[in-house]
Amino acid sequence: MKQIAQKSKMWLSAIWGMALGVMLTGIGMSIFTRQYSWMNMAYPVLGLALVCTVILFVRGSVSRGGSSKKQTQEDVEANRLVGIAYQGKGLFDLAFDKFCQCPFDDKIKPLLYDLAVDYEKQEMLDKALEVYRYIQKHDDQYEGIALKISLLESGLTSQDLQDSGNDYASATLILDGKPDMSTLGRYEITEELGRGAMGMVYKGQDPKINRIVAIKTVRLDEEEETSDSEEVRQRFYREAEAAGGLSHPNIVTIYDVGEEDDVSYIAMEYLEGESLVKYAKKPNLLPLRTIIQYMIMVCDALDYAHKNNVIHRDIKPANIMLLKDGTIKVTDFGIARMTTSSRTQTGVILGTPNYMSPEQVEGKKVDGQSDIFSLGILFYQLLTGALPFKGASLAAIMHNISKTPHVSPRQHNPKIPKACIAIIDKALEKDISKRYQRASAFGKHLAMISRRIDELIAQKKKQGHASNAKAAPRAPQAAPPQTSP
Repeated sequence: MKQIAQKSKMWLSAIWGMALGVMLTGIGMSIFTRQYSWMNMAYPVLGLALVCTVILFVRGSVSRGGSSKKQTQEDVEANRLVGIAYQGKGLFDLAFDKFCQCPFDDKIKPLLYDLAVDYEKQEMLDKALEVYRYIQKHDDQYEGIALKISLLESGLTSQDLQDSGNDYASATLILDGKPDMSTLGRYEITEELGRGAMGMVYKGQDPKINRIVAIKTVRLDEEEETSDSEEVRQRFYREAEAAGGLSHPNIVTIYDVGEEDDVSYIAMEYLEGESLVKYAKKPNLLPLRTIIQYMIMVCDALDYAHKNNVIHRDIKPANIMLLKDGTIKVTDFGIARMTTSSRTQTGVILGTPNYMSPEQVEGKKVDGQSDIFSLGILFYQLLTGALPFKGASLAAIMHNISKTPHVSPRQHNPKIPKACIAIIDKALEKDISKRYQRASAFGKHLAMISRRIDELIAQKKKQGHASNAKAAPRAPQAAPPQTSP
């Protein structure tokens, strides 16, 4: 209404200008015809009247065109600012309405994205989806929008993903029923160990060879109603077989894979120890040299697996086991791939977003360099007790992983050596061509730092011994023998 009133006012201005010109012309002509003595003034008056008419008309036209354009820009800016104000007050629906009245440009895209994130925080997933789909409609490549929509459509919320220091948040999300059983295949269930990346985890025994095993389960029966249920089942066994073919001192051994009563399971080496979850947060951080030694073992394990065409896809503290003898074991190889698309009525399984690579976030095909990125996050967390990429929602975490540079580790721990910073920076390169190409290269650089630390320790010990020798009091010397005069 305001814009219509402005236009009407401009048109009236132009009309009044023309009317004034006509009136002046009429008055001049009247005087001219009655008073012949004014003959000499007729042409100047007439000319003046015409000039005034033209000036006023042109002014009105220019004002009309220029003011209209200016007002349109003002309206856009007003809608944007009002939308921001509404969003700040929690009036998200009104904010969305205002943003939709603005052109879909680089100014409005991040505002819409942030609005969708706010909807997520309030668990208003339908509304968040509506905003994401609006963005996708205009720009389907913006911030990996297709994957965000896919995740929200699966019913995932992200409030438990903010702090990976929490044992639940650091583990893979799963909502699954507890199988009620005393045996599984040929294995006797002796104890429930908890929940793992795939489902329930049990301690069992193989009676044939009297071997203690850990058994991880996943239900695939609910997939039977879907068109790709058989493909999911075959992929599960394929990946388990591939992981079972790995034989490395730093990789957990897989003994068997099977299925019983619609529950698929993997029997693997039973480990006595603890995961690195405890040591990935303050105040339990380990000494630098210890962290580097553990990381070298993980690098060796990953390099071996990658050479055998097995990708882990879910490297994180919860999947790195520290045994009582100090050995590191990497667990759950290929499990993130095994359970991809496994969404059932009883549960949802998904690799932890905090440790995903940009390729995973964007839904691209991944290779060993994806594990290297996750390994960089692990190294960062073991050194600082913090994550390089955080967010208040699942979408925010994925956005930061994909687009935002990581925070310098020295902001959390100023004592981290420059060499370690350089390794982290290279491992967390978003451009895979600039990232470590092999896990062995990652481990080689870590080994160089380890050797340098050993040299410095040896040098300090040597200096300490020298200082102690100088500081030690001299033993009294025997008096020279007395000679007779």
